[in-house]
Amino acid sequence: MTDHGPLFSFRETWRRILAVAFVEGLRLLRDKTSFSLIVAVPVMQIILFGAAVNLDPKNVSLAVVGGSPSTQQLVAQVSEKTGYFSSIQLGVEPEQATDLIARGLVSVVIELPNDAAFFDDKVSDDLDGTTTVFIDGSDAGAVAPALSALQREMWRQVAQRLAEEADLEGLTHSRQQVETVWLYNPERDTTWTLLPGLLGVIVMISMLMLGALSLAREREQGTWEALLMMPTTAAEVLAGKVFPYIAIAFVQVILVTVCATIGFGLPFMGSVLLLLVGTLLFAFAHLVLGFLLSAVVENQIQALQGAVAFYLPSMLLSGFMFPFSGMPGWAQGAGNMLPLTHYVRFARDIMLKGSPGAEAAGFLAPIALFALVAGLMALVLFRRRLD
Repeated sequence: MTDHGPLFSFRETWRRILAVAFVEGLRLLRDKTSFSLIVAVPVMQIILFGAAVNLDPKNVSLAVVGGSPSTQQLVAQVSEKTGYFSSIQLGVEPEQATDLIARGLVSVVIELPNDAAFFDDKVSDDLDGTTTVFIDGSDAGAVAPALSALQREMWRQVAQRLAEEADLEGLTHSRQQVETVWLYNPERDTTWTLLPGLLGVIVMISMLMLGALSLAREREQGTWEALLMMPTTAAEVLAGKVFPYIAIAFVQVILVTVCATIGFGLPFMGSVLLLLVGTLLFAFAHLVLGFLLSAVVENQIQALQGAVAFYLPSMLLSGFMFPFSGMPGWAQGAGNMLPLTHYVRFARDIMLKGSPGAEAAGFLAPIALFALVAGLMALVLFRRRLD
């Protein structure tokens, strides 16, 4: 007699489950694209979070203006001892102090008084010995640790002078004459730093996903054959697919900008038209990249995996979430190849600094080049698919 009891039934059920699992495992192993992405994405996260992301950024650019040459040299030496500052510029005219920050050439400017040395033991009460520190507040997280280290080093110098029997009263007076000015973000509101870049992140993910799913979805739904029957070229098909998605990007730009300015008080100092044009170019770059992914993969799952494999490092290496200056050289090199890196700088300059069009064009040029290359590659692959 055959045993048809509960134990036998459980064994048969478990055997069938294992058989299905075995077949599914073989399918995953044979699907090289999916398997490689499944392995690549976790490895990439480990590398980026472990080696590229740094919440204690160094290599902060600094300029020292005003004062005597000897005082500038002393301030530069103190700054170097902190280990946070690099590319220290000396001998710059005082009237250029804020212009250096506006143009993104430096992040911190120390403007010394012309009538007293910064570390003099005695500072006359009838002289204006105020030292002003100008800071680029558009990316406050990138400079805050460096400023804290500089302040600690300054007070260490005071303690050293005291140990050498210097005039403590004069030293303390000179320290009290330091004024800190946060430009473009006086309250050091992290929301103001994040929102301009967030606009780029939203547009990037939307366009990349929509573009990546476009061709893959049509092949799975069987509508790809209809495109083959139409009297259209590959360029016409690609252009026809672009316009509706660009309209979606336009709506997103307006929606996010209005919410940021009204809801969070983000100042908008630059040209709305320039921001719109730059964002639509940025959207186009990721849309054609999505089309490129869609033409390479075979199904929507692979398209989604490819999109994630691109936008994840973009968010981590662009300076949107973590300070760009704190990354190692190889990570900064990789980040400069990503459109989001340049868009974050562009959006912050337009919204917070009100940079003119000539300077903003410098940020848009790499995005335009990326869009051109991705568009040409997508066009070639589309033509092959249509043929």
